[in-house]
Amino acid sequence: MATVLHIVSQVPMEVSMSKVFNESFIGRLATMNRAARALRELGYRVVRQELNPARGNRPEVQVERDVTPSIGPLLDRSRGRMWRTEGGKKRGYTEFQGVTVCWEEA
Repeated sequence: MATVLHIVSQVPMEVSMSKVFNESFIGRLATMNRAARALRELGYRVVRQELNPARGNRPEVQVERDVTPSIGPLLDRSRGRMWRTEGGKKRGYTEFQGVTVCWEEA
């Protein structure tokens, strides 16, 4: 009885990388994590993070508004402001360190 051996070489790292964890995904994740850390350092409580939100092309981070006495420190460090009424609740949005930060008004 003959034995057949197949030599299997290791697959190069570039080929074995998942297509999900591509350069764009890793960059968006790093941006979102960096912004969330900075928000926590400012005293905000991060309650939701979304890497690919339905609207917009930036990751989205939601902070809890009722824990923090003022949203002013965030607005001082961010760019652009917008408010929308969604589902009977007023929500604020701003761009901070490459992400969209949102919060519900108290």
